[in-house]
Amino acid sequence: WVNELSSVSLPDAIEIKNDAFYGCHELQTFSAPKAKTLGRTVLVGCRELTHIELPMAEIIGRGSLHNLSSLIKINLPELKILSSSMFALCENLETVILPKVTRIEERVFEENRSLKTIVFGSPIESIDGELFYSHDESHPFLTERIDLTLSRRQRTMINDSYGEPSPYEGRWQAAGEPFNFNSNEFAGYRFKSISPYE
Repeated sequence: WVNELSSVSLPDAIEIKNDAFYGCHELQTFSAPKAKTLGRTVLVGCRELTHIELPMAEIIGRGSLHNLSSLIKINLPELKILSSSMFALCENLETVILPKVTRIEERVFEENRSLKTIVFGSPIESIDGELFYSHDESHPFLTERIDLTLSRRQRTMINDSYGEPSPYEGRWQAAGEPFNFNSNEFAGYRFKSISPYE
């Protein structure tokens, strides 16, 4: 019966276990206003999901928001860390709002070819490897179409790999001078625009 759910509301849940709604193909809305922790692969494959309400979530396990192909916008106001492949295969995702994220694991944006807006409200401290990823080398991820917003307190990211810095190798850390908002480049990528968070 779980696979036939179209809406889920968990008003008092603090923690949501691994795989709780894995593959609920009919699910369209999901609300857990008090949940602070989601385990792994909680919502993976919910391809009809268009609305997610997780205003208190601080931890979201790997794969929990994977392959949500109907999702267009998401706001995770309390999330601190973006886990690996967080939004992988969310092919229609256009807007991501993340006011408190400070650490980013690798390949968070994987095949998100509809992305238009990414908002970070807190200074990014580290990025573990490549932030954007495409499986098809002949069709690379084009960040030049994305408007990026960064904290006014953001510092320049420095790559710890040897040789010429690359967004595909090494780990990026905030260890440089204050970020120059006259630049359209951040952590090795060029964006359509980069503006300060208001």
